[in-house]
Amino acid sequence: MATAVQNGAGTTDRVRWAARQLGVAAGAGPGPARAALLQGLEGHGFVPPPLRQQAWEVLSGNEPAASFSDPPEEAGLRSDVEAFAARFFALAPAARQERWRELADRCAFSPPLSARLRELGRGLTAEPEAPELAAPHVRELAGHAAALFVLRPQPRAARRQLLLQEMAQDLDAWEGAARQLQKQHPDLAALEPVLIEQLSGAREAQQLLARRREQARKRAEAERRREAERQRARRDAELRQASSRAPSGGIPARWIGGLAIGLVIVGIRVCAGLGSSSYRTTYDPPPRIEFHDGQPMPGGNGRPDLDPELQRILNEMRQRERHGGVNPWDRNDRPPPDPPPGPRVP
Repeated sequence: MATAVQNGAGTTDRVRWAARQLGVAAGAGPGPARAALLQGLEGHGFVPPPLRQQAWEVLSGNEPAASFSDPPEEAGLRSDVEAFAARFFALAPAARQERWRELADRCAFSPPLSARLRELGRGLTAEPEAPELAAPHVRELAGHAAALFVLRPQPRAARRQLLLQEMAQDLDAWEGAARQLQKQHPDLAALEPVLIEQLSGAREAQQLLARRREQARKRAEAERRREAERQRARRDAELRQASSRAPSGGIPARWIGGLAIGLVIVGIRVCAGLGSSSYRTTYDPPPRIEFHDGQPMPGGNGRPDLDPELQRILNEMRQRERHGGVNPWDRNDRPPPDPPPGPRVP
């Protein structure tokens, strides 16, 4: 029934609309239509208004070259069409079809309004609250489909997403209701096919989504491993290139860093050891030279090759010791040694 009404709203509605635009009978031929078109052109600069020109082409049997609209008239009719959509399923099927024919006749000149009415024409005979819808989920799902059907595309999509999120908590029950509605009431399921199809294949869609996510995870993991291998290969290539630039026979470049670190550690330990222990400088004093009365001076007759200057210094030291002087080679912090045993030579 809906298909018949929808098809009948094509040419007939356009002819009636064109006749109203030109002020002629609906069955007038091209001659009367042309005469009506040419009347009053002096007030429009001898150019027919777009809507009257389109009406004449319709009554002449031609397809209009372009679609024209009258903004004020179209705005008023759009309000009437949306008000009809809001009360769509509240009307009985017969009253619904009568109101739809009336609006289709008035909106034939406007392609957007005609398209909106053609979409509503799919549900002219549907009854979402039929008595045979006994199952609660099936009845509620039919109501959701009817509520989405009368909305325009954008708000319909937004509302559909909210419903799917709410139904996700009891997905098994809604999936069974969608399949039952498709099987027992295909006319109601056709009101909102997107929602019904998504619910009927919800489990399969979830499994497919899980498989795709797992595949994406595996691909990402494989890509991370390949990137790590590429970075390792680049580091090895840089080390080989650095080793090839080092002089032949020398220490490899990678050993130099380790050797330097080892030397630094040894130096730190040595400094720490020196700081924690006392350091004392010791030395052995020069040999003590003693002279006694009656002993011959070195470099005398026994050492004729002794340097005269050294001979002079030794003589002065001998004179100082005789008069109680101090041997310059003695240390002040050590007492003079005991005299050697034995008789002293006079």
